[in-house]
Order: sequence, then structure tokens, then C-alpha cells
Amino acid sequence: MLEKIKSRMGIHESIGIYDIEILSIMNDAIHDLEFSGVPREIIDKETDSILMAIVLYVKANFGNDRSDTNRYMALYRQKAFRLTMEEGGEDVE
Repeated sequence: MLEKIKSRMGIHESIGIYDIEILSIMNDAIHDLEFSGVPREIIDKETDSILMAIVLYVKANFGNDRSDTNRYMALYRQKAFRLTMEEGGEDVE
């Protein structure tokens, strides 16, 4: 999953200097998705929607310039909410 996230962030796969930070943020995103109600089985499928949610979370928390954190976190929250409704909708009623 790391390589997919790096690619979507525009970081070439050969650049490894950010890997530890990105992995840490990715893991936090996965835990947050679970806490938000997205089933782990769905997260593990690594669909485009899951990857996009994780990318938004990573972008919000990556690096030193976090001037757009609120923007990316708002987009992440919307995506996470949609994932709980779309993917877990059968259980909600």
C-alpha cells in the first residue's frame, strides 16, 4: 500500500526518505477509518476509495507545511463518512 500512496502523492517509488513518516501516518489513517466505522475487511481490499481516503489523511498530516491541513481533513472526513454509508450500508437501518 505504501507504494500506491506515494504514487498518488507524486512521490517517486525510489525516494525512501519519507517512508517511515508516511507509514506512520498511513497506519493512523487506517485506525481512524476503523474507529469511524469502516470495517477492516473493506480497508484491506485497498479499493480506490480507501486509497483516496488514506491519501487525504496523509496529505493533511505530512511534512512541515500544514497550511492546508483543515482542507484535507475535511475532505478525508467526508470520504470516511461516505465509506461507512456506502460500504456498510447494509448494516445501518
